[in-house]
Amino acid sequence: LVEVLGNLLDNACKWSRRRVRILVRADAGSRGMTVEVEDDGPGIPREQQEAVLERGVRADGSTPGHGIGLAVVQDVVGAYGG
Repeated sequence: LVEVLGNLLDNACKWSRRRVRILVRADAGSRGMTVEVEDDGPGIPREQQEAVLERGVRADGSTPGHGIGLAVVQDVVGAYGG
């Protein structure tokens, strides 16, 4: 969970405006846990949303990184049935 949240928060900060507002919501229910991370950044263009979940793929080369953060998030969440 720490790895997932760290990657999502890092991504939100990297791609948002100077002053970013990030909202993290968590809900633990009888069927498991739901965690949502929302920011006021521009978002990932629809045509790139699937591609950025692959290791090594980045939406844009303007910020540092290796293109693995969102892939790790998807792998970890998938391993837990999400």
